[in-house]
Amino acid sequence: IMRYNGKFLCGRKLTTPPQLFLGAAVNPFAPPFDVRPIHLGKKIAAGAQFVQTQYCFDVPMFKTFMQKARDLGHTEKVFILCGVGPLASAKTAKWIRSNVPGIHIPDAVIK
Repeated sequence: IMRYNGKFLCGRKLTTPPQLFLGAAVNPFAPPFDVRPIHLGKKIAAGAQFVQTQYCFDVPMFKTFMQKARDLGHTEKVFILCGVGPLASAKTAKWIRSNVPGIHIPDAVIK
């Protein structure tokens, strides 16, 4: 990676290697759920230093993901930012649940 070795892929040296903090997206709520922590590991291996999740409305499901990530040692290698945000209304929440892949909104949140 050019930020570590200070070279372009062609081998030419950079005068100043870039100071980047690389991130990636991760979706703990998209099936198959048991594969998501493994995918996170691949993103870490590719150079991600932080990841941000899709919006999290299902805390128990996120806890399960985080436990698996901890078990695999991922939390020692990368910062994990849990996506949060407001829902304007129950109608909006229902629309998001039905139309945005990988976002899980439990009935209890909509009520």
